[in-house]
Amino acid sequence: MKSYLSLIPISAKVHRRRNRMTILCIVFAVFLVTAIFSVADMVTQGEHIAMINKHGNWHISLPNVSRDTAQGIRVRPDVTAAGFSSVFNLDGEQPYYVNEKKAVLYGTEEACINQISNGITEGDFPQKDDQVMLSPNAAGALKVWPGDEITVHTPAGDRVFTVSGLGTDDKGYYEGQTYLVGVYMTQGAFSSLMEQNKIADNDTTLYVQFQSAAKAAKAKKELAAQYGLPEESISENTGVMGTAGYSKSKSMNGFYQIAAILFVLVLLAGTLMISGSMNSNLAQRTQFFGMMRCIGASRQQIIRYVRLEALNWCKTAVPAGLVTGTAIEWGICAFLRYGISGEFAAMPVFALSPVGLISGATVGIVTVLLAAQSPAKRASKVSPMAAISGNSDTALSVRHTRKRKIR
Repeated sequence: MKSYLSLIPISAKVHRRRNRMTILCIVFAVFLVTAIFSVADMVTQGEHIAMINKHGNWHISLPNVSRDTAQGIRVRPDVTAAGFSSVFNLDGEQPYYVNEKKAVLYGTEEACINQISNGITEGDFPQKDDQVMLSPNAAGALKVWPGDEITVHTPAGDRVFTVSGLGTDDKGYYEGQTYLVGVYMTQGAFSSLMEQNKIADNDTTLYVQFQSAAKAAKAKKELAAQYGLPEESISENTGVMGTAGYSKSKSMNGFYQIAAILFVLVLLAGTLMISGSMNSNLAQRTQFFGMMRCIGASRQQIIRYVRLEALNWCKTAVPAGLVTGTAIEWGICAFLRYGISGEFAAMPVFALSPVGLISGATVGIVTVLLAAQSPAKRASKVSPMAAISGNSDTALSVRHTRKRKIR
């Protein structure tokens, strides 16, 4: 035996039954945090995917910016895509129709559809001014497909277009609608149609996709300062930014505050459980620590021994907690996705959560280290006399009799 620390694995085998409760406490703390944070992570990821499907994969939007400003933003190294888009008659109140259905008119760039939004389910983006792409509900509402012709009815006259494709942009807005369809055309065709109907107050918005939500949040202030834009005019995709943890939305921030509070509560509960179990365990080993003091172990060595012994339990307890927590996470996610579906339809099921695994392992190690503080100090105070008496009380009880004079 090279060191007194070599006693740790030997002691673990000898006192395997005695240590069982402490190990179970560690497993429970790790399992609880892993399961909670893994499920929360999967729910967040599912919500993130759902938000992208509904609102597009863009981070910020800037209304009415010049082409030069847009070009400067496009060449930024942290920008992956940027494109202009205009919309008219979004609420469907104006007399614009495709066949007998009310129409929302869009003038957009290809980047907005193929990179920033959700792409094209069938066909291609319009390459000519006489082509249009329709919203996904148009196939059922109008019974048209790529290659068919449609007529856009406007107050200033009709315009015939060829359907080039069906897209998924604003899928959440058009899903299930039978009276309203989206018509996506080139910006040239859109401007011509607006001019024909003498509509001049139509806004054009630049949608920007960054490499990550973190870079988008950082770039907002930079863009406002660089191009003299009012910071409040720069809008964010709240769903996408919020589920990534970078939104100013109070509801989104509240979710992460609750998660942080829950983490602290589990940490405290785990520390108290493990500390209580360790104290009970060490109280039964008074003679052992007294014998270590007899052979020359210092108080610091006893403290180090108790801490490393506690960490030694983590070698089996932490992996067991992580595996159990992940299994529970998979079961809950499978139930939410296939049993409830709806808003949980996009939730990943058999996926590992780095957040959950790291949080679980961190809680396991940190709680053990915190819980070992008090028992380690108690063990270090055991006197060599305890090796003989079996009592951890180091003070000797001495009774002095008082001599009385008898007169």
